[in-house]
Amino acid sequence: MSNFTFLQQDWPELYETARESEQNVNSAPRTSSFYARRSLERAVKWLYANDSYLKQPYADNLAALIHEPSFRENLEPCLFPKILTIQKIGNLAVHSDKPISSSDSLHTLKELFHVLYWLARSYSPTAATIGKPLFDITRIPQKDSAVADRNAEQLAKLQAEQADKDTRLAAKDAELARTIEEIAALKARIQEYKERNSQTPDDHDYSEAETRDYFIDLLLKESGWGLKAPDVLEYPVTGMPNDKGESFVDYVLWGDDGLPLAVVEAKRTRKDSRIGQQQAKLYADCLERMKGQRPIIFFTNGYETWLWDDLNYPPRKVQGFYKKDELQLLINRRTSIREITGATINKAIVERYYQHEAIRRTTEDFQRRKLRKALLVSQESLGKKIFKQRLNLLLLLQQPDIPAGDGLQRLRGSIEDVLHGEVTLMNPDNFIVRPHRRHLEKYSVREQWNKLNAEDALEVTLHLAGLPAELPQEDETTKRFDLLLLNLQLALLEKSASFARYRDKVMEISARLEGKGTIPMVAQQMELILDLQTESWWAGIT
Repeated sequence: MSNFTFLQQDWPELYETARESEQNVNSAPRTSSFYARRSLERAVKWLYANDSYLKQPYADNLAALIHEPSFRENLEPCLFPKILTIQKIGNLAVHSDKPISSSDSLHTLKELFHVLYWLARSYSPTAATIGKPLFDITRIPQKDSAVADRNAEQLAKLQAEQADKDTRLAAKDAELARTIEEIAALKARIQEYKERNSQTPDDHDYSEAETRDYFIDLLLKESGWGLKAPDVLEYPVTGMPNDKGESFVDYVLWGDDGLPLAVVEAKRTRKDSRIGQQQAKLYADCLERMKGQRPIIFFTNGYETWLWDDLNYPPRKVQGFYKKDELQLLINRRTSIREITGATINKAIVERYYQHEAIRRTTEDFQRRKLRKALLVSQESLGKKIFKQRLNLLLLLQQPDIPAGDGLQRLRGSIEDVLHGEVTLMNPDNFIVRPHRRHLEKYSVREQWNKLNAEDALEVTLHLAGLPAELPQEDETTKRFDLLLLNLQLALLEKSASFARYRDKVMEISARLEGKGTIPMVAQQMELILDLQTESWWAGIT
């Protein structure tokens, strides 16, 4: 019995791909995610082929299809984030070697269930018989160690094969659509006319310069500049590097003190607006020598406009011209700007060393490299990584095929206690924790951790992992070592090739500790430290 039985009658092919995803959730999560994305793609293309409300986007790929406005308008509002999730995880499965866990594939499958249910209830001729099915995790087969997951390269090849198959089917369908062929032929004739006519030179005067100048004038007027004021248009300057040493500036924008705030250099519409950059700089040089103040530089072709304060920042594209007070502020900032690289960081607000480092790097970029913006990406915290890896380790230890030895039982009980303990230390009055109070109350019960299933683990990961808990402060290095050992244990149980990499890191740390034998705590464990550096200690480890 499958969670997607409601598709079987009207969408048998869609049912098969969705069922493939369901069958592989635990045994081959990467393969499961691939088939979830393929099911989504089939459903979306079916919608475009059968619902006249939808408008074909610029491309026929999944990304273009799901972002077409008419497609989003046609959906229930809650469905679009689900579709993005399926697409993202499916893309990772095919194009990335990043690990995909069974929790990922389960979450993706549940999202697919909701999307395909909406499809069936909205478009199926037998929608009345579908009822209101609920997602049932017990219908998903348990992990089968005999099933090997496919890697990204294999799935990419499979995707290409499936795309080729889709293309052949589409071609077959096209044979039945004579009207479409006639429209295509008409379009081809129109394109032929267009190409033939383009061979004849176009001598018509489109008044390009007039249009450009009018548009620039209009933009300046919108910013409050009066173009009939004296010395604004075609202002003469001296000191130019030409034969006469003279030239005329297209536009000069003046401040109330009679000093130039900005120059504007205009180039033909069909030219790149940046062609006028050097010419505008020469005008600014002349005005600075003549008036004692260097103006801000604008260069434009009427459609694109660039601003350049060449004493402080590189050129940047802007959407129009600045007002008088805005330009005056830019001029004033040249002398009022303060050094920020040495500013004191308030440790009451920012306390982590890496946060201090990010602030310092950003201020240096602003001050020395003259950047105007920075992107700071917050990585998943160490605490959240450790919580999730402990949870993954617990799930593996609770599998029925894990030997029931005393050591593993003690480890399992210890992990259950640690995870339960961390959840109980999450303060429900904390504004970050408060929205997850229902899940917090559920997993604050110790017995809840004795037998977790994949759906429980997904729930804990989504709602509790990473929430602030009132735990004792631990050194960053200690947390990294804890994460290393958790990764080592997981790699061992999963028989992953990454085990060797984690083992080598432990051996490297042991070698460094050997040189610190004068520390009493290290000296007490010296025998183990020496053993960890030998291959024999790791042989046959379980």
